[in-house]
Amino acid sequence: MSTTKQEETFEIDGVIYNANPSMEEFLKESGAATTAGPITKMINALRGAGIDRPEQLFGMYLPEVEKIDGISDKKAPYIVDHASRLLRKGNLLMDEERLVQRESTFKYLPTGSSSLDMMLTYSDGNIGFRSKTMTELYGGASTGKSQICYTAACMALRPKDKGGWEKGVAYIDSEGAFELRRFKRMARYWGVDISTIKNKFLYARASNFDEVETALKEIGQKIKEKNIGVIIIDSIMDPLKTQYPVGGQELSNLQPRQKHLKRVLDKLKQLAEINNLVTIYTNHIRSNIAKMGQPDSDAQGGAVIAHASDIRILLDKPNSKEKSSNGLDKLNHSLKAGRAKVVDSGFVGENKGFYLIGPMGIADPLALDEVSTHAKLIAEKGYMCVDSQGNILEPLEDDITDRNEKVSKFRNWLYGTKKDLPKKKIKSKKKVAA
Repeated sequence: MSTTKQEETFEIDGVIYNANPSMEEFLKESGAATTAGPITKMINALRGAGIDRPEQLFGMYLPEVEKIDGISDKKAPYIVDHASRLLRKGNLLMDEERLVQRESTFKYLPTGSSSLDMMLTYSDGNIGFRSKTMTELYGGASTGKSQICYTAACMALRPKDKGGWEKGVAYIDSEGAFELRRFKRMARYWGVDISTIKNKFLYARASNFDEVETALKEIGQKIKEKNIGVIIIDSIMDPLKTQYPVGGQELSNLQPRQKHLKRVLDKLKQLAEINNLVTIYTNHIRSNIAKMGQPDSDAQGGAVIAHASDIRILLDKPNSKEKSSNGLDKLNHSLKAGRAKVVDSGFVGENKGFYLIGPMGIADPLALDEVSTHAKLIAEKGYMCVDSQGNILEPLEDDITDRNEKVSKFRNWLYGTKKDLPKKKIKSKKKVAA
């Protein structure tokens, strides 16, 4: 197998294929159809199923293609096999040269904390969130799961000359906690031109797992147009539990729930692999009934999510010894500390990392003095008034720059204007005659 320098064609066993074919060229080269009439019929059949480009066939299973009206069971295998060849620019079986080539395409996204970056150190020495890799963040409430996701999104949008990717982000919010106004202000802190968010940020509010699946399908159609580099699902299990409650008389929901979870995770993995994306999803820890409902250290989702996740990271609060040894025992009121631990991965060690949680999302404990100063300024001003490099930011049009004025206004609405209270007259005591 070889590919031209321009990557316009690739060769397998002496046969030259287009690397970026039109649908007509794809069908011809697959052998599914060779003349104009059958090709037109197949293009119309695929279009009727919402498939306009060959890359939309990547990762589709044979039964899925066979179900498309107008695609016969005899022709479907040609389409699926050639989609696999086109995706990999070669046969499914790889030699060392192609393995090296595949691994050279990995990209690495900063987390926002150098301690977390070091925790995610790979065999080639690179650090951070890795593309084509399923990263799961799980932990209890207020451990920073969403904050890590927000910061990762900012890093993807951040300019390249500041260590970012200048890529788009697709964010699936299943808990309704995402707020665009706050995210824009966090993005400003990390040096993002927030005018770029308009064309580089996709958001879906998914209230059930069917909507998560629909969102992933729509994201797949927009990846090239929006130059998406990161997909985030926050959280993966919440909408699944809503759609498939399990407990008591509802145990029959368990099997279809796990099947649906696997289908969605497979789709997410395909998108990551095909498009070289970073994929991050959050998860909850399960309650241990034997311990009176106390949290366990295991994630929800069972074996399905455990096998799908390439890196599983448990988030928690550091203990007093860890706080002291990492200089995190005297944080100001607007910062908290978090601890992360890789609990399962085939290629990253079971390392620990630490991070700060604050108005900027997460931040670097090794830059504690700077971050503390920034957090204090932001708390005093009441808006994002400084960026990560200490540059002063002008308030946005809808920033409230005087909270005291707002508080006084609300107080007046509730209690009326402040009035002087009448002075209480104090009666003098009569002296008792001796």
